[in-house]
Amino acid sequence: MKKVKGTEWLFRISKSGNKIKLRVADSIVLPNRSASKKQVKFHNVDRKVIGGISDVMKPIEPVLPMSNNLSTTAKNCAVGIKPEVDNLADFEESIKNSFNERLLDTPIEELNLSMRAFNALTKAGLKTVNDIINFGLYALQKRKNVGRKTINDIKDAILAIPAKVEQENKIVSFSDAIESILSFITPKRLSIIKARYGYESGKLETLEKIGLRTGVTRERVRQIIAKEIKRIHLRKSRGMQPLIENIEKLLQQHNGIISIKDMANDAYFASGNKNQLIFLVNFLTDCYEERYKILDKKFLSYLSNNEIRTLHSKIREAALRCQFPIDRKVFIKNIILPVGPISEYYLSHHLLYREHIDLLKGTVVSPGRLSVPDRIKLIIRNINRPIHFSEIAQLYRKHFGEAKIKTKDLNRAIHARISDVKDFIIVAPGTFILRDKLRIPDNIGEIVETSKKILHSLKSISDTKYLISELKKRKIDIGELNEYSLKSILLEYPGFLSYRRFEIGIEEFGDKYERKSLNDLVFEILSSAAKSMHIKTIWKEISKQRGYPEYAIDQRLANDSRFIRVAPATYTITKNITQYEEKRKTIIDFAKEWLRLKGTPISAFFVSEVLKATEEIKDLPLGLVEHILATSPEFIRLPNGFYELATK
Repeated sequence: MKKVKGTEWLFRISKSGNKIKLRVADSIVLPNRSASKKQVKFHNVDRKVIGGISDVMKPIEPVLPMSNNLSTTAKNCAVGIKPEVDNLADFEESIKNSFNERLLDTPIEELNLSMRAFNALTKAGLKTVNDIINFGLYALQKRKNVGRKTINDIKDAILAIPAKVEQENKIVSFSDAIESILSFITPKRLSIIKARYGYESGKLETLEKIGLRTGVTRERVRQIIAKEIKRIHLRKSRGMQPLIENIEKLLQQHNGIISIKDMANDAYFASGNKNQLIFLVNFLTDCYEERYKILDKKFLSYLSNNEIRTLHSKIREAALRCQFPIDRKVFIKNIILPVGPISEYYLSHHLLYREHIDLLKGTVVSPGRLSVPDRIKLIIRNINRPIHFSEIAQLYRKHFGEAKIKTKDLNRAIHARISDVKDFIIVAPGTFILRDKLRIPDNIGEIVETSKKILHSLKSISDTKYLISELKKRKIDIGELNEYSLKSILLEYPGFLSYRRFEIGIEEFGDKYERKSLNDLVFEILSSAAKSMHIKTIWKEISKQRGYPEYAIDQRLANDSRFIRVAPATYTITKNITQYEEKRKTIIDFAKEWLRLKGTPISAFFVSEVLKATEEIKDLPLGLVEHILATSPEFIRLPNGFYELATK
């Protein structure tokens, strides 16, 4: 006796010798839930039996007894008809009749689909609702790994489009935006996402802790989180755009760094609670790790490492200009004035925990942890004359009480620390003056250009003693500059190369003496590689020719407009980018149109995200957008990566 898999008994079959007997079952039972999408199939029957059944079926088929109590679905299953074909066709026809052109053009990324349904549509090459309807759900169901559940997911997602569009037309509040993001996360994985980013407790749980609670490995938890983040990117949640727009606006107002408290004080984010803000900050840094980062586990920033170092340097310089002791509030205001708008919460945190300022009952007693050169600048800032390093050592000992260090050792340490710092200019053997105290001649531009011409005419390395004699022959006033200070000043200008002691040359003939500029060396390496390269890889190539440290490569790449960042710590040049001119035109046209419509500055990050969503440019790194906007004369670069039109 053989039984049909996926259905109840419809026929009884017996085999005796070479004869096949077939009779209708005494009663026909309705197919089970999965049988409605399968034709009646016989399994584990040899070919002879199947051939015999086919012959016997023809005369029996018209006279099969059908109970009047059976449903149409059951009758259709008995004779091998698929009832869902008509249902799917009716669904497709209703969508064509009820959806306008705009709804039919909805991309599949905007549908709330399961990952299985989304992958099925992607593999079939279907990009919009209109593509799905024209292709046909029944035809889609016949493809591999596409079952009824997947088809139902697609149908439900299509039916939900009108309500979704209506909701999107409303102003999205912060709470609604967060809920919109959460709605795109697979329900059974929502608890993992909330726990990881502190939605309920305000504390981030580790992968290991989540894994122990859910009964999976930490690696599996990481995979789940990565998959859900990818899902959010693919679906383009309606809540993400207003969140990014307001985050970018707030960051611009605070010099690129904000705290949770800054967000709570903002009108847009005020409707959310602290845990929602913590969730958003941590979620965004994982979603857009190329743009955002967390500083000191408390602050959100989009500044690069170089920009953060520059900001810290400005804070330190402003702090050193203050007269101590000083009231804490006055101290903060004196720093904000030259540095610019900055989060007071971050500034206070940085001064306390990074600079280690000494506080005593609301009064700043000293600027805290300082390097030796910074300490020296602090104690000689009111001295307007050149000072020998031995005298500096005496002042240092008196001010900071380094009684245990021997005089000879302290003198040597002071001389070594300030010799290579640009803030100190050597004017005689062992004698220094602060850079801002040195009197620079008003005609310094003439001195620099004439020095270049002299070195160019020599086509060789020279020294500052020769330059000074030649400048005097040309009756050019050099003021108080001498062979020591002239070299330090000339090296502040581009085009000059430093050699030993007083020796100096120009970059034009640097290759003759194996002294090419670092920027040109990097450019040659990228050009010959014909591809993007990581900083470490570039540095390894440079190390074969020069002794530059890795951070010097990083600074040159960040400051030279010829180099384009295409990924974190990865750079290339325009020659290595496919369809560069077409991408440049698309980016410039979009940015100009947006600025004309909105009238407010736009960030390169926002341009990048919008163009990615439209799929006009498939491969669009943020660094490429920044490069194009920065090098185009049609835009003016504002602080923190924002741009506006050069002519409004």
